[in-house]
Amino acid sequence: MRKVALIRTPIIQPSHHVSSLRAVPSIGLAYVKAALSKANFDVSLIDAAGEGLGRSWQIKNSSLTVNGLNADEIVSRIPHDVVAIGVSVMHANEWVYDSIVIQKIHSRFPQTPLFLGGENATGSWQKILTERPEVRAIVLGEGDHIAPELVHALLDQSDLALIHGIAYRNSAGDICQTPRRPPSTTPDAFAWPDWEGTPLDRYFAEKTSISVHNERSLTMLATRGCPHTCSFCTVPEMWNSKWHSRTPADVVTEMKTYVQKYAIQHVDFVDLTFALNRAWTIEFCNLLIQENLPLKWSLPIGTRVEALDFEVLQLLQKAGCVRLLYSPESGSKLTLARIKKKLKIEKMEEVIRDSIRVGLIIKLATIFGFPGQTWRELFGTYLFIFKAALIGVQDVVCLSFIPYPGTELYHELVAEGAFDPATEPVRLNNDIQSMVSWSEQIPSFLMSPICIFGMSLFYGTQFVVRPWRLFGAFKNTFYLRKPQTNFESLLYSTFFKQQKSIGAEDVLRTPVIN
Repeated sequence: MRKVALIRTPIIQPSHHVSSLRAVPSIGLAYVKAALSKANFDVSLIDAAGEGLGRSWQIKNSSLTVNGLNADEIVSRIPHDVVAIGVSVMHANEWVYDSIVIQKIHSRFPQTPLFLGGENATGSWQKILTERPEVRAIVLGEGDHIAPELVHALLDQSDLALIHGIAYRNSAGDICQTPRRPPSTTPDAFAWPDWEGTPLDRYFAEKTSISVHNERSLTMLATRGCPHTCSFCTVPEMWNSKWHSRTPADVVTEMKTYVQKYAIQHVDFVDLTFALNRAWTIEFCNLLIQENLPLKWSLPIGTRVEALDFEVLQLLQKAGCVRLLYSPESGSKLTLARIKKKLKIEKMEEVIRDSIRVGLIIKLATIFGFPGQTWRELFGTYLFIFKAALIGVQDVVCLSFIPYPGTELYHELVAEGAFDPATEPVRLNNDIQSMVSWSEQIPSFLMSPICIFGMSLFYGTQFVVRPWRLFGAFKNTFYLRKPQTNFESLLYSTFFKQQKSIGAEDVLRTPVIN
């Protein structure tokens, strides 16, 4: 069997941030690994984030921290007889180090075809192929139903133009894109993610999760894509604004298998819009209730509220759901209309109230600094945050807008000359030190205070109205060491997360460039 290596690069975080980000197993690479294995390839998975949990160092001349194995360690783990190498390129801010990893791989394996996939690779394929001639091809969108065909074509030296859903450099050196492949509408036809090779024991030992601490947790997907076309979001480019679901029975069977095989205690569903179909959600919950698994689960990425009501939320809670993230982005109807977020504030407030009533832990995500945002719209979001604290929401995070490659707003800002991809420094939406405003009315130097004040307004109101929650926060963090909210996670990371330096010789010594 021909050997293929799949690589997950280290996680890049801001040194000073307003939200807690933890490494979790990469479900995307696990799906690609399953598809390649099904196509009779011998697949090695190198998870730099998982194998290097707890190790970090700061990139010189930046406020960015690398978490995981360094580039040389990654390359040393690639089998010497590998015939193709795939690298997951998920986030724009990580390209500064992903590009170093790619250079190191090519230096060690100059004749081995190298291909990329992931959200940033999909959104920035022209930039990446221009900057990195070592890359032969990039998978656009869902990788697991394209990667096997691409790898066969690379090895057989067949015409890449015949493969839909990729970008590549042809024999003349020209950068080309083939027509996008429509997303699969039958996800049950795909193999479950193949976790072999992922350092699950390390993740379980650290008990890392997107939404909980101190439990054996694993990520899952019950649905794929999102039918909405928000102008700030990468989903339309990555998923072609399509949504499709697995059968509830197949999802529940996978959960049951993980309980038996890995003794997991919690699942993070990383679906973009989990509860989009009311009938599907009810069927899933009823099946899960029948199984009575010793398992809790959360929706930490965000879900729509249109298909949720008190009855459905009761079922979610009864079926083991403990935590939901809602992403209103803004409390202003004008902002929501401008960013094409099809959301009714009144409906979200109703669902939030019902979620609290049934006993779910609720987190809200808001974004400040959108192009065109006015001070009045900004204060509309503050009012929404204040009301959420009064209602009983437990958690909130206030982020700054970032023009992600491939999004509608990104292309608009580039076309207007407001954003230059060649010179714009690396930014993250939760980086306190590098937040900027893209609004003509709101100055950039106020963005960090704006986000910090929003979170302070929320937590201050919450702890005044419900003072027992402050005592609960300190109990969860310092006594039980099981933080449940963003505030508690930040406290936990500050006081208990011991990072291990890996030595000055491993620091990336080149300046940060975009």
